[in-house]
Amino acid sequence: IDIFSKYAWAIPIKNKGSKEMLNAFQLLFKIAAPRKPEKIQTDEGTEFLNKELQKYLKSEGVHHFCSHSDKKAAVVERFNRTLKTKIWKYFTAQQTYTYINKLADFVKSYNHSIHRSIGMRPKDVTKKEEDKIWVKLYGEKTPKRKKANIVGRKARISKWKGVFEKGYIPNWSEEHFHIKQRIPKKKPVYKLVDDVGEDIKGHFYEEELQPIEENRFLIEKVLRKRKVGGKEEQFVKWKGWAPKFNSWIKVEDSYDIAK
Repeated sequence: IDIFSKYAWAIPIKNKGSKEMLNAFQLLFKIAAPRKPEKIQTDEGTEFLNKELQKYLKSEGVHHFCSHSDKKAAVVERFNRTLKTKIWKYFTAQQTYTYINKLADFVKSYNHSIHRSIGMRPKDVTKKEEDKIWVKLYGEKTPKRKKANIVGRKARISKWKGVFEKGYIPNWSEEHFHIKQRIPKKKPVYKLVDDVGEDIKGHFYEEELQPIEENRFLIEKVLRKRKVGGKEEQFVKWKGWAPKFNSWIKVEDSYDIAK
């Protein structure tokens, strides 16, 4: 599904094997022409990560990346629910569970129906409607302000709330990351590395980053203790950080934030 116009396609497959997936994407690009995506986002299923498909996407100049949050999958999940509803209505009316021969009709019906979020039918969206749809989806465009350069700074990343999470639960990672690179696009994205220089999967919009200045960290658990040169030290697990970041610190360098 095109997340801007909400136009959708659906290709039936017999299995999730690499050859079947490659054929499906080749057919998708053929029937979607002249439309062609710059980026494709999927979940982390192995069917999307196989070498044959990755090689094909690269040859087509399409950047593939994986979804690491429920929020980013919301558009396609909403389409899936709509499509399933149409299919189940067909099951009930026709008293059959055979639908593959009607799949194209269900998708056509969706694309020819007014989509609430854009106020028009996906099939009617053209370049002329771009500004109008942008306002509908994201609000009025505001004059661009020169933003501060955040490359090189430390930042937390956004943790999208689940449906049942409370609003007062912190919405940012405890772990700090380093902003390594700004990738210029219509809406720029950033590449991150962790504290030991390992690349973080995916790209992040500036709204998903919270630049930080302080170097205070929360201790989740004290794992071991020792004395070095008469001074007490403790080996700690940092809250929100992977075990590879466990480290020794001097007891005198920590304090109880509740006091």
